Amino acid sequence: MSHDTTASPRSSQASLIAWWAGRVLLLMFGLFGLAATSYFTFFAAPEDGGVTTANDWMLAAWSYAVGIGYLWVAVRIGVNPGLRTAAFVFVIAQMVFSVIKIVWYDEMVLPVLAVDALLLALFALGKRR
Repeated sequence: MSHDTTASPRSSQASLIAWWAGRVLLLMFGLFGLAATSYFTFFAAPEDGGVTTANDWMLAAWSYAVGIGYLWVAVRIGVNPGLRTAAFVFVIAQMVFSVIKIVWYDEMVLPVLAVDALLLALFALGKRR
């Protein structure tokens, strides 16, 4: 008796859909993050959450780095599937950023954490064929 180790066409298709959904969501979330960070860094008044302190500037730089990382990985992961590890690193960095915002800024970012968890699941399940 031999066992066939190839994936079924259905699981292969689901894996490919998860891969592409992760890339698209990473791209959209990266653009959204950069836009939101730009607004709060350069346009929002301090009473509306604008950047005023050194810690605020550090978090803004962190947010820019993650947003750019999201875009870079979303575009380049198609050429180099090995960047999946980088995707995990950027998503986890975003999750830590969200926890900091919950603890120190008392912001409600649970929807962001939910999208991050979805991204982790999509990249864990998905693979490029």
